[in-house]
Amino acid sequence: MTDLDVDVLVIISDEILARLSTTEDFAEKFCASQQVTSRFTEDSIDYVVVSRGDEILWVVDGMTPGWYIPKSTQDVFDRYPELKGKC
Repeated sequence: MTDLDVDVLVIISDEILARLSTTEDFAEKFCASQQVTSRFTEDSIDYVVVSRGDEILWVVDGMTPGWYIPKSTQDVFDRYPELKGKC
C-alpha cells in the first residue's frame, strides 16, 4: 500500500472545493493536468496547494505558468495573502 503522505487543497472563487490526502506522485500529476486543462477552458482552478503536515510543498495558481515552490509557509502568505486561513 502506498502512503497518503500529502494533502491537496483545491480552491475556486475563494471557496475550498476539495481537500484530499494522496501520494506526492499523484499530486504532481494532478497539478500538471490542471495546468493543461486551464489553457483550454475559461473555468479553471484558482489555486492548488500541496502540503505535508505544516509544510507547504508547492502552489499552482491559475494565472501563472509553473509551480511556486516556497522557502517557507510565510513566503506563501506573503505572495498569496488570500490563502491565509485556508491552508
